[in-house]
Amino acid sequence: MRSLQVKFSLLVVILLVLGCTGIAWIAIAQERRALTQEAEKRAHVLAKHLAGAASEALVVVSGDPHSPPPAEELLLRKLASQVGSEEGVVEARVLGADGRVWASADASELGERHELGGRERVEHHAGRLRVAVPMIYSDVRVGEAQIALDLDAIIGPVIRTTRRQLTAVAALVVVFGVAGGIAFVALLVGPLRRLRAGVERLAAGDFAARVPPTSRDEVGELTRAFNEMGESLQQKQRIQGAFGRYVSDYVLSQLLESPDGAELSGAEREVTILFADIRRFTRLSEGMKARDVVALLNDVFQLATDCILAHGGTIDKFIGDSVMAYFGAPVTRADH
Repeated sequence: MRSLQVKFSLLVVILLVLGCTGIAWIAIAQERRALTQEAEKRAHVLAKHLAGAASEALVVVSGDPHSPPPAEELLLRKLASQVGSEEGVVEARVLGADGRVWASADASELGERHELGGRERVEHHAGRLRVAVPMIYSDVRVGEAQIALDLDAIIGPVIRTTRRQLTAVAALVVVFGVAGGIAFVALLVGPLRRLRAGVERLAAGDFAARVPPTSRDEVGELTRAFNEMGESLQQKQRIQGAFGRYVSDYVLSQLLESPDGAELSGAEREVTILFADIRRFTRLSEGMKARDVVALLNDVFQLATDCILAHGGTIDKFIGDSVMAYFGAPVTRADH
């Protein structure tokens, strides 16, 4: 029974761990997907804000690329620096129509050339989210605003917090699940232990052993079947004890093995019949009390019964103070 508890507990732990791991993985994946979508929306908003605020200044500075107006050029760099200072933003730049970097949160990029896209685009690369938005001025494309977010820096802390919370919840679920599983096994094993103890008592010869059923499930049905078997064995023991005082072991075994009498059919056989009674019993019993008479008869009949059975005889009946028995049947004896 203890091995059953251990196996069941291990099975519960494995199933709970697998279940919690699967649920946690699904929950984290969904949360990562939702956070990534929110990050894309935020990057779009920042890129469009930068494109809208810097488009006019970009037109002015790109009109004279060799000596751009200082005020407009300073405005572009200020706008790029402001967007670049936002949490999680690792890239913020303004490109001209020719792909030249006019403003960037990283000053070392100024003057570099980057490839322009034909429309808005979103890219995921190496843990970064890049969003590019065309800059339109008077229905003319004058450049492009590019924003890049570090997804690990934005999403990572939230995912780690969620993972810790789910781990704590999973641990609690496993603990409570194991405790519940142990309690369930205890409820299941308790009746089985009582049933095993009853079987051991029955095997030791205690036919009065009974186990009270505690449920209506299969274990309860098994318990009731055990009790019925005990009743049958006890009834057989009572029959054996009652008839064993008056018939031989052979006759008794035939009665128990063939209760319908199939093995005890009639047969012609030469037998010796014994009639024995107490001499002068009538005169003897007249001077005795009824209780003493019964005690005397019991003692005499017990002595006669023991002697008759010891010599292979079968008692037919008791009549008053006499006993009738026969020898030579059903067990054949040459010296009956």
